[in-house]
Amino acid sequence: MQREYDAIMQELYAIPEIHPQAKELGTTRGFIVRFEQLIKVCESYKEAYEKLEEVHVRVYGRRKYSEWVTFKSIYYRKSKKIQKGR
Repeated sequence: MQREYDAIMQELYAIPEIHPQAKELGTTRGFIVRFEQLIKVCESYKEAYEKLEEVHVRVYGRRKYSEWVTFKSIYYRKSKKIQKGR
């Protein structure tokens, strides 16, 4: 039993730590901050969102939000709170 436990724990500790930027991207706040950076260089808000979702899928294996409309409603609600906290 102890040997099996040790093997499992060794395997778990071998998993690399998530990069701090990846952790930040996984949060709502971090996603919004990166979105606001991208909207300055993309042709539209939706394009910036889709590019960011591509990165999120590459890092996490799934989208953060189901679609643009979902993110847009969250963005308008939360971005004002985030800006106050900066």
